[in-house]
Amino acid sequence: MSSSKKVVAIVQARVSSIRFPYKVLQKIGNKTAIQILLERLSFSKKIDKIVVAIPKDKKEKILKNHIVNLGNEVFEGHKTDLVDRYYKAAKKFKADVI
Repeated sequence: MSSSKKVVAIVQARVSSIRFPYKVLQKIGNKTAIQILLERLSFSKKIDKIVVAIPKDKKEKILKNHIVNLGNEVFEGHKTDLVDRYYKAAKKFKADVI
């Protein structure tokens, strides 16, 4: 990016949904939904870093491992407070723009 501002894309994800558990790990063709999203975001020339913010919970270990195996960063934060998780992920990765 030509600007001195650090742009961080923060993707919220979890597997512990009540309505559709493990939705982000569902296959679409031969890739998971989260994999497709992360690959598409990686094409952006304006994003400096992509981070997936997940709840800090042992149930999310499968998602964390999948994201790390795809080569992406994970931030584990508050289990129920999405705003807190998002805010702390932005601070940890020193985002100027999210």
